[in-house]
Parts: sequence; structure tokens; C-alpha cells
Amino acid sequence: MPKPVLSDSLFNASDVATAVLDNADLSVTNQDFGVVDRSDKFTHSSSYSFNFFQAYSFNGFMFISFQCVTTSSPTSGDAVSNINDSTFYPIAETVLPGIGYEGDSLNYLKIIASTGALEIYSPLPQGIVNFYITINGFYRFT
Repeated sequence: MPKPVLSDSLFNASDVATAVLDNADLSVTNQDFGVVDRSDKFTHSSSYSFNFFQAYSFNGFMFISFQCVTTSSPTSGDAVSNINDSTFYPIAETVLPGIGYEGDSLNYLKIIASTGALEIYSPLPQGIVNFYITINGFYRFT
């Protein structure tokens, strides 16, 4: 029988998984994985107020999470934000689902590959003064 890759003590342990984990160095951080805060790579529309905005890149992907609100009447194609560094434009147009609040809704948010614009489509405000949008998603940029 061929020799196992594990040492004899690990191979013969009653619980191999626990023995391996006991010997593993699991002290990794976001820096070890190259996770970088890229929130400053986005410029927001003055028509929208952002309650929060987070953008993190990792291994060629951008993960974004934000909530914004406007008191104006939103229309399809409104750009709520723009990527201000073409290095981080998506490799293809990307569609993310949107979440509303107090009955507000939108069909989707599209990130335009050629301009870096984050545009909303088919917003449906429900007559309350503010229109809220919440987005969570990711796209490929390299």
C-alpha cells in the first residue's frame, strides 16, 4: 500500500480531520487574500444620498453593497453612482437585483461596462416622499 501524504501520527489518528486542523495554521486575514476597500473608486450622484456604501475587490471581482435614497422622482437609466477608475469597470454589462423599502421597488441595477455607470431600471416609487434602493452584488473586472 502506498505511503499516505499525511504523517503517520495524523494518518493513524482516530479523528483525522481534527488532527489535521489542530496542526493547521488558520491565522489568515483579509490582507492575506488581497481584499481591498475600493469604496473611493465610486463617485455618487448628487441626486442620491447614501446611507452606506461599501466596495471591496478580491481576485478580479468587485463586491458592492449600498443603500441610497432620493426625494426626486427616479426614472429608468438614472445613474446613482459611477466608477471613477476604468481599471475597475466590469468586463461585461452586469445586472444586479435591487431591493426597495416601504413598497418602493426597482427591476434591476445595471453596471455599464463602457462607462462604469451604475444605473437603475424600472423604479417604482410608492408615493412616499423618499425612494430607497438597496443593492448587494458583485461583478468581474479583470
